[in-house]
Amino acid sequence: MGACHDTGREPCVRIGKPPESLTFFEGEGDLFTRTPDTLRKSLARLRQQRTHVSVDEIAHALLALQRPIGRTLARRLVATALERPEPSLPDLLEAHQVRPPEEAAVADRKLVRAEFVVVDLETTGLAVDACSILEIGAVRVLALRPGGCFHTLIRPPEPISRAIADLTGIDDALLADAPVLRPALTGFRSWFERTGPACFVAHNARFDAGFVARALEQLQLPPLRVPVFCTQRLARRLLPGLGRYHPHMHTQSDQDKGKLSALREQQTYSQGLQSRKTAYPA
Repeated sequence: MGACHDTGREPCVRIGKPPESLTFFEGEGDLFTRTPDTLRKSLARLRQQRTHVSVDEIAHALLALQRPIGRTLARRLVATALERPEPSLPDLLEAHQVRPPEEAAVADRKLVRAEFVVVDLETTGLAVDACSILEIGAVRVLALRPGGCFHTLIRPPEPISRAIADLTGIDDALLADAPVLRPALTGFRSWFERTGPACFVAHNARFDAGFVARALEQLQLPPLRVPVFCTQRLARRLLPGLGRYHPHMHTQSDQDKGKLSALREQQTYSQGLQSRKTAYPA
């Protein structure tokens, strides 16, 4: 019960056909990265402002300088920042080439040819520094075909509150025999990196990626060096007029709302708990 499960290359999701023109890294994602955030933002501004950028312009933007610097120093700085060999670095780069190394690996890859891992977590709360991961589920996607699944429950150091059990369908009894964080996260990381670098995809990815990054740091394990792609941010860009969904935005009376809310919460808890007990029988 609760062990880490790598389901190999079993088909586990159905994915519709996307537009052929859609590139995988659409917009500015968050990163598990060694690249400082200020550097990423400086490079992003340069890409947005022009179609071609000179090495001198990149160097000045990175150092926030007004006065010119020598060509040799500028080339060395830019080559280091972009992790490109200095001898082959052109004096003028196309805007899409002005990216941190982690992002450049997937920036121009078509979605129909991309490899990525879709991740979803359940946690004991929203605060990365104070809460724990309860569950990791992931699907590897290769050229829009499922390439395997990973799932594990995780036993946290603290008891699970009733509110979190109601929300997630996970309670203390379900986690009694689940692995603790280190073996679960180590197993996930090993599975994630098995076929080489892949993008980490999640809806509201800052939440999921933040918890994984913080857990690796707490365990004194090396961070993942992969781009993080947020489908929530992409949806807001592609469908800006859609707005946000709020389940209580309807015309029922407050009394009816309360009854429906209580019923919905109870159904969610019962269904979630039953599905996990079915997947992980005692």
